[in-house]
Amino acid sequence: MLRDKNGNIITDVAGKILKPITPPDIEWEINSNTFPPQGQATPYFRLQTKSGSNTVYFDYGDGSPIASIPFTTAVTSIPTYVYPSGVAARTVKMWFADNNNVSSLNVARQNFIGKFPENLLFYRINTIAFSNLIFDDFPLGLGGGIFPVLTLISITRNVINYIPNWITNSRVSVLQISGLNLADKTTNRLDKLIKIPNLAHLGLGSSAITTASLPTNFKNIEPLRTLGFNFNPVTTISQEINDCKQITRLSWGYDTTVNWTSSGNSVPITDWGVGIGGMNLNSFVICGNTSGQLTTTPPKGIEDCPTLRTIDYRSSYRANQARMDELVTNFYNKTVEFATLSNSSAVNGVLRKINFDISWINGASGANNRPSGTYQAPSGFSLGVNNGIPASAMEMLYVLVMHYKWVITIMNTALSGTQILS
Repeated sequence: MLRDKNGNIITDVAGKILKPITPPDIEWEINSNTFPPQGQATPYFRLQTKSGSNTVYFDYGDGSPIASIPFTTAVTSIPTYVYPSGVAARTVKMWFADNNNVSSLNVARQNFIGKFPENLLFYRINTIAFSNLIFDDFPLGLGGGIFPVLTLISITRNVINYIPNWITNSRVSVLQISGLNLADKTTNRLDKLIKIPNLAHLGLGSSAITTASLPTNFKNIEPLRTLGFNFNPVTTISQEINDCKQITRLSWGYDTTVNWTSSGNSVPITDWGVGIGGMNLNSFVICGNTSGQLTTTPPKGIEDCPTLRTIDYRSSYRANQARMDELVTNFYNKTVEFATLSNSSAVNGVLRKINFDISWINGASGANNRPSGTYQAPSGFSLGVNNGIPASAMEMLYVLVMHYKWVITIMNTALSGTQILS
């Protein structure tokens, strides 16, 4: 039965008790000897509740008994069912004891076939995150749904050249899309994202986007606070990006609530374009770029970005001590030129109290260099009065910490982990 916000049972004009509409079962198409269908490295199929406990039911489509699996607010991995009769094409149906108590459905690296499970649009699941599921058919013209967090990363074999209508017709706060071909501004429908109410975080990944692909109306998406690019050849900051004065986080990197945004391994930012001057950024991130080509200069206009507090440069400066030291030197010089010298934490202003991360570790490629020198006061340093004359990159970092209240993350001396200077 339905109840109002005060807990009263809701009836129609004739006094008949109203019952909630039961959404249709969620259907998964497979051609496998297991469900979930696996077939890729480290696959998973996970559920969480909003509160308390719930039960998910599976009809595996082979005449076996209905499976019931409890899940809670803790992440619950769905166990693998092995079909006694081996590989075959089947439709698996899924439903819940309480359709309103599903917080997240997180599925990755599973070899589904056939249609995307369109009936999900009838459910109110807080987070739907699908990655590398390679459906044969991805819906384009459905009605919208309600998904506070919607992540769709490489989930179809089809070539899709625009944002599907059902996404722009949905209510989404956090949207992450990857694996489309959105290069053509005239057809990609990126300008239609403005239709999504309360879109606060937008991550666009692996979709052939360049600055020429971007619409001019991102600046008019008033709720937007995070904008990120992942594995797209967005190699500069264009006017369309700079015009987004409402955003507080601009990122290229594996880090995003939108925490995977990056310019990619082979397509780094090559110049700062119009820069970030005049933007209201709190965070600027370029993270995970393994090409080692990222510029060593601070972002253009950084001195005109007064709310900036986090600069994340966890990109590759490995095997190149000169590049790492040049990076530190350039940021030091910019800070000394524009920031107020004071050892007091009460003093604010541009380029003060910055969280600066220049660490980076990659299991395959190694780690960033540690800035050269010893972390100590430079010659002529006087606390709160004079920066002295730094003779090394580490001495520059000492000054940034002591006189500009930076918190800096670098590699430790063994290059096996990080060290925080504060």
